[in-house]
Amino acid sequence: MIQLQGLGMSDHLGALRLKGQERVYACWRALRSANGRVRRDRLDLSVIAGELAHVSILAAGPTGFHFRLAGSGLREIFRTDARGRTPTEFGDLCTNKAWMTAPRRTLADGQPQAGVCETDNGDLHLWLRLPLSSDGEHDDLVLCHDRYLPVEALEDLEEAARQADRALRRDLAVAA
Repeated sequence: MIQLQGLGMSDHLGALRLKGQERVYACWRALRSANGRVRRDRLDLSVIAGELAHVSILAAGPTGFHFRLAGSGLREIFRTDARGRTPTEFGDLCTNKAWMTAPRRTLADGQPQAGVCETDNGDLHLWLRLPLSSDGEHDDLVLCHDRYLPVEALEDLEEAARQADRALRRDLAVAA
């Protein structure tokens, strides 16, 4: 079983990683203000357009987190649209550390969190959590990047990610 949850971003970049996660992180990092915060309204999603299927935004609320935005990659994994729902509604696909503990820690510390874990069905879950601010003063949102890949992906993570992306393409499914 792979247990690398809760890695700091510098550790993440030296561990298992995907180029897509690095692009999302670089986009976020470039937007950090003098107070270290990234305002949600400054995010230019076109910069990470190739990763949007795997991007979500969690909003912190009094009873926990809920999905404010969720890409089509998560819709495929969860078999439904996650917007407005909580991570706990998706059972073993939303491990406690990746979907509950890491977002809380991300907001509390104002620092990125990343890791890799194995789901109950044996797939890999590569995740990234980045703090966002709706007002520029307080971190209250979490920018997430999540990839669920088969354990065989360890042989070539980038190729496995490309294959998973091709499977999401509706235009390719129609042409086949």
